[in-house]
Amino acid sequence: MIGDRMGEGRYSASDVGESLGRKISKALSFMIYEHAHNKITKANSGHVFDVPEIWQKRFGIEWPADMTEHSWVRHLSSLGPMEVYVDDEAKLTLHGLQQHYVKLKENEKNKKLFELLDVLEFNQVVIFVKSVQRCMALAQLLTEQNFPAIGIHRGMTQEERLSRYQQFKDFQKRILVATNLFGRGMDIERVNIVFNYDMPEDSDTYLHRVARAGRFGTKGLAITLVSDENDAKILNDVQERFDVNITELPDEIDLASYIEGR
Repeated sequence: MIGDRMGEGRYSASDVGESLGRKISKALSFMIYEHAHNKITKANSGHVFDVPEIWQKRFGIEWPADMTEHSWVRHLSSLGPMEVYVDDEAKLTLHGLQQHYVKLKENEKNKKLFELLDVLEFNQVVIFVKSVQRCMALAQLLTEQNFPAIGIHRGMTQEERLSRYQQFKDFQKRILVATNLFGRGMDIERVNIVFNYDMPEDSDTYLHRVARAGRFGTKGLAITLVSDENDAKILNDVQERFDVNITELPDEIDLASYIEGR
């Protein structure tokens, strides 16, 4: 529930004006799902909001250049408490994100990954693995194969993780190999392809991972490598939970389906 803790009543968005309420509730729903709290600094900093322009276009909200966290909170509080509901989990699926899988053996993953990185056009790529050891090994292997790759995982110091994250964000590296550490709350707008090199442990983790591509309503591509029955089961769980059809990767993919402006 989103609302004023001091208020005890429950109100729909229409109670604060249908037009404004609809825009606010849509924006809040989107920001919650997109982990927008990671896009702002601590509430006491007085830092101005870093709001992507596409949000403003999508929701038709005029966002004053000098609006700070404090002024935004005061603005929401003045509207009174309200609740925003998501009626169906399927609504959380990402529009514009193409999702496919590749069925193969465990020892075929590297070869297939290299092939796809060679043939697919991308801005930046995130490759998710299940452990620190696999992250280190795959990042090194990609570098040895002359791919501009860098790894990030929980075994690093915070200083090193932040340094590598900044390198990737600044486009110094185009491929990031990561554990689930990178799966939540870190947004790089240039990322348009995500690989699940290792299948995530559950549908929630899958959603957070693939959400690194196709951010803010833009196009993206998610490819999952399926190597055993457990992988297949988790992928089926994802499809059933989010009411999405994840198809086998076709021989050719239309660039316009996952790259903006094509």
